[in-house]
Amino acid sequence: MIWQSPRFSEDIDFTGVNVSIKGIETLVEGALTKVEMEGIQTEIVESKSTSGGYLAIFQFKTAEYESRIQVEVSLRDGKKELGTAVLIQSDLVMPYTLIHLKEDVLVSEKIRACLTRGKARDFYDLYFILRSRMDFKGAFIQDKQLKTKILDVVKFGKLDFKHELKAFLPVSQHMIIKSFPKTLVTEIKRNLAG
Repeated sequence: MIWQSPRFSEDIDFTGVNVSIKGIETLVEGALTKVEMEGIQTEIVESKSTSGGYLAIFQFKTAEYESRIQVEVSLRDGKKELGTAVLIQSDLVMPYTLIHLKEDVLVSEKIRACLTRGKARDFYDLYFILRSRMDFKGAFIQDKQLKTKILDVVKFGKLDFKHELKAFLPVSQHMIIKSFPKTLVTEIKRNLAG
């Protein structure tokens, strides 16, 4: 939404600041009530506190459509910088203000996801970051071996790029999937020195 990535995501991640689990649950219940007022059935499939915060899975249902959304709220201690405010405009809802992670923090988290979780969609996000000229260089300056680490995971990892990315990308992006590892390696080498 904010960065205009074409990749679909079935989960929404938040960083909670000055909020408790009870406060999160109250916000969630209020949001679900408003969704139901629009004629959409909702169900809380899972709602629990985790070691790092809060996790919930919601089921939404209309006469024609059914979907699940996973919400994760990180409450981990650490340096909590203020985010950046942006006005979100949509054809579906009234404009609203969203406070999101600063670009460099988001990029660092996406890179960390490539190296720890290592799902194909994490590497697509990295590809999108490199292509869109987001502020990625700072992360690579801090860790001189980062480029090598990422290239090793892409080259030697057992990732099913074609299968996973096809589910998360619109048809207009499917040409990229055919040779995605090679395309990503080219982007990494083109954009990152070393």
